[in-house]
Amino acid sequence: MSGECEKTIIRWSGSLDIAQAGRLYDELGAALAAGRPVVLDAVRVERADTSTLQLLCSFFREAQARGVRVEWGETSCALRTAASTLNLDALLALAPGQRAGGT
Repeated sequence: MSGECEKTIIRWSGSLDIAQAGRLYDELGAALAAGRPVVLDAVRVERADTSTLQLLCSFFREAQARGVRVEWGETSCALRTAASTLNLDALLALAPGQRAGGT
């Protein structure tokens, strides 16, 4: 039986930038350590910079290596645009019609 309590849900809002990278690193690391499927909710993200997108790329790769399923809840246009501008939308499973990574 699958439910929200069996998933790690991470919600972000505002600006995802270098000032937030340490906190994001800790959140994502704890999610990987828990070993449960992860849902990233970024619908309220207003800005994402290169440092946090690189961190997300590392997270997606590590999750895949550990067999931890990652999916996006909702994502903001700002996050999708930033990822696309850096050509990271496919790696982050944000490309149109693409399902999120993991297993």
